Amino acid sequence: MGGICAKKHKKIWVHVEHGSSIIKTNSKIGNIIIKFTENFVCGWIFKKADKIVAVSNTVKEFIKRQYRVDKEIRVIYRGMD
Repeated sequence: MGGICAKKHKKIWVHVEHGSSIIKTNSKIGNIIIKFTENFVCGWIFKKADKIVAVSNTVKEFIKRQYRVDKEIRVIYRGMD
């Protein structure tokens, strides 16, 4: 939703990605549905976002490998107290 609002109001859309794998279930059909949904939704997000930030190099490499993103992906590690 944030990305749609950013585009509507002509703001920069920065997407922060935390995941480094596709969700898996015990159901073969469930896994097919999840993979299709993730590829469709995440592919769209990575294509439309103005900037992409990953929380680790592992996440950055996952995005590049899984979604074939060729734009710059910055890595900003999570903070710690």
